[in-house]
Amino acid sequence: MLQLNDALTYSYWHARAPEFFQQPLVRVFEWLRFPGDAIFIVGGIFPVVYLAVRMFINRNRPGGHGWQEEGEFTRFAGGENLKA
Repeated sequence: MLQLNDALTYSYWHARAPEFFQQPLVRVFEWLRFPGDAIFIVGGIFPVVYLAVRMFINRNRPGGHGWQEEGEFTRFAGGENLKA
């Protein structure tokens, strides 16, 4: 609302100027936003990091791709035999 008021009073470029963002009230609102932004960032990045760590840990798990070696044939976990 502060930026909209400034844009309507002076101009769009005045409301986008660095001097606008250095005003004390605008700086207070920036810091009030910080906790919510931090929660949003951590909540969004945590699932990605969790899945990446799980994939890294399970990367060498035997049979991880559904294929098992059986002599000259390779057997798929679904049951059909395919020539290697």
